[in-house]
Amino acid sequence: MIVLFAAKSVLIAGVTLLALWLMRGRSASDRSWIAHLGLAALATLPLGSVLFPPLEVTTSYASVLAQAAPASSSTARAAPITPSPTTQIAKAGSAQAADWLLLAYAVPALFLIAHILLALLRLALLTARARAVTDDHWRRALAQAQRRIGLTKRIALLSSGGIASPVSWGVLQPKILLNADAVSARADTDAIVAHELAHVARADWLKLMMVRVSVALFWFNPFVWLLAREAHQLREEAADDAVLAADVEDTSYAGLLVSAARQQRNGLLLGAHGVAPGRKSLAQRVRRVLDRDLNRSVGSTRWAAAMALGSAALTAPLMTLQLTDTAPASSVSDAFQTANPAQELVTFDLRVPKRGPSADAALAEEAEVQSNASAEQGQIVTRSATADRPLEGGRD
Repeated sequence: MIVLFAAKSVLIAGVTLLALWLMRGRSASDRSWIAHLGLAALATLPLGSVLFPPLEVTTSYASVLAQAAPASSSTARAAPITPSPTTQIAKAGSAQAADWLLLAYAVPALFLIAHILLALLRLALLTARARAVTDDHWRRALAQAQRRIGLTKRIALLSSGGIASPVSWGVLQPKILLNADAVSARADTDAIVAHELAHVARADWLKLMMVRVSVALFWFNPFVWLLAREAHQLREEAADDAVLAADVEDTSYAGLLVSAARQQRNGLLLGAHGVAPGRKSLAQRVRRVLDRDLNRSVGSTRWAAAMALGSAALTAPLMTLQLTDTAPASSVSDAFQTANPAQELVTFDLRVPKRGPSADAALAEEAEVQSNASAEQGQIVTRSATADRPLEGGRD
């Protein structure tokens, strides 16, 4: 089962990465949608056999053996043989190897899931200790940005001393956490608010959790790690495009990214999006922000729906695919007989017949007859010896 899931994950992640490469000319928003459709298929892959009827592909090892057997080797064929102790030991060894394989898979997966839970716990604690931002300048900037993008959801604007750069998280009750320096510096208010609202409007926090779960389930697949990293980069690039669409100067926003990257501490939060880019993605994001000829379109709803339907049509059969063997070990001889019906079946009966009362009586009677015959033969020999002996009283 684990091997089959691994093969499916390699296929889904590989096809998604190929699709991203083929559509590299499209906007970050469109490519982000493709990446997350592939990751959604990976996250729901274990549930495919439960939610949908299985699509079984039957295989028969007996037919393969029958075709591989040479027809001219012999006119006799082996009869079904009962499993030997060696076969039973081999089966037990295979079961033990499967248990060790399952354990080797489960330990890293549980570790990654625990890491996610700890990151969310820390994020919840930081939010509980944060204070509401009452500055009118920030409140007005948030209200204007919500009206511009048509976001009516209530968003909590908080200030926390435990973060180095602004972050956002949540779906039903989203929250934006600002650091102390961001609250005091009003020059970057519009850029920060536009960036975080773009994450909120696109439900990027929910996508982030889905990506983390996919990586935890398929941690052994390097294609999944590559796809997760690409999806994270595309989410940030789509948010950057939303900031520039809000008439924020590209040079000032690029300076904000560089300043936030300097203040960011590694491993601060794994469960939220922030303005600060990673050091590996900083150069790419700054270069994109300053490229004024880049495609920054949001994409149409019809195109997104078509991609979603196409992804579901391709991955649903793969999710429910199961390989089953319809030929048990005892039917191998039947397959041979079907392949060579004219040949004679030779069996070897090595059983020792049981002795019953009649068999014991027959053996006793035969032994008595042999004993009588031996006694009669002895009497004849004695008589012959007596007749040949001379009489002692016949001499004068």
